[in-house]
Amino acid sequence: MKRCVPLLATAVVYFATTASVRADDKKPAEKPTPRITMAVPLGLAAGTTSKIVIRGLILDQASEVQLQDNPAGSKITVKLLSKGKIGLPDKFDAAAAGDTQLEIEVTVAADVAAGEANIVVTTPAGKTPPHPLLIAAKGTLLADKKAGGFHDAQPLAIGQSVAGTIESAHQVHVYCIDATAGQTIVADVQAARKGSLLDSLLTLYDAQGHIVATNDDSGGTADSHLKATCAAAGQYYLSLIDAYDSGSPAHVFWLRLTAKD
Repeated sequence: MKRCVPLLATAVVYFATTASVRADDKKPAEKPTPRITMAVPLGLAAGTTSKIVIRGLILDQASEVQLQDNPAGSKITVKLLSKGKIGLPDKFDAAAAGDTQLEIEVTVAADVAAGEANIVVTTPAGKTPPHPLLIAAKGTLLADKKAGGFHDAQPLAIGQSVAGTIESAHQVHVYCIDATAGQTIVADVQAARKGSLLDSLLTLYDAQGHIVATNDDSGGTADSHLKATCAAAGQYYLSLIDAYDSGSPAHVFWLRLTAKD
């Protein structure tokens, strides 16, 4: 019996020490931090005033919205209109889509050059990291008409952009492009890079419906970047879909069409 006493005491000390170490190893739960996930739409044009919904985390506690490092200075202004909770798109969590929102009013002077303005939201839990709001040059941004086929394709010219949304599953947006023989056109999507839930897929067709080029992911992102040389002059059709046939109000995109010599 005497031999058991030291062993029992050692065991008690061991388990007590182990429990203490395990308790010390537990890290306190991290406090949630405010963050912007996306802007809906992703931006606006110079010379306009638009209402923008900003989705994110803890934004319903916002006290102020500011523009940070704004090269245009007072030529871009922002005003907070409302704040609150927002529902989540199917199959997406708050970290991806944001479960709170702000509605802001943004005014951009007509002479502001194309670029970005960084939005920062102040809350009692701190400030959000800056989030970009895209700015198009005056007269170059089109309202998306959600055309779904060649017969009603929306005209899109070189130098123009479209701010739109793939609002529901299996939705297709089609744009009609007039190209010259030998012209190289470039279609670029900004979506996932700006927090959108969209995984874009671009396909270019000739007037007979033959595929000229297609692009899914580019530059290490889920955004599409399509470059193609048009063999003949005439009309071409550019389709934009979600690669997984998904869609929601948070599947926003900014499509820009340019040309290279």
